Amino acid sequence: MSREAPKSSSDKSEQKLQATLSVVKTLAGTTWRMFVPPALGAIVGLQLETQGTHRAAVWGAALGVVVSGLLVWQQYRAVNSKESK
Repeated sequence: MSREAPKSSSDKSEQKLQATLSVVKTLAGTTWRMFVPPALGAIVGLQLETQGTHRAAVWGAALGVVVSGLLVWQQYRAVNSKESK
């Protein structure tokens, strides 16, 4: 005849910690998806400009923005599919 102890506040704090970590991971994932491709595209473009190509940095950054959009869209779809399950 043992009684179970009511759920302690440590369980609730554990759930809050897990939720916070999930949000932080999502924000970190979104951050690198948004900023790395345009910066990398601009750097590659600057290297091409030193070899004589005109406006390569602008096109590289623009291509990076498009890639960023696609990566964020992919992440958005993945998060929404997880929530619907």
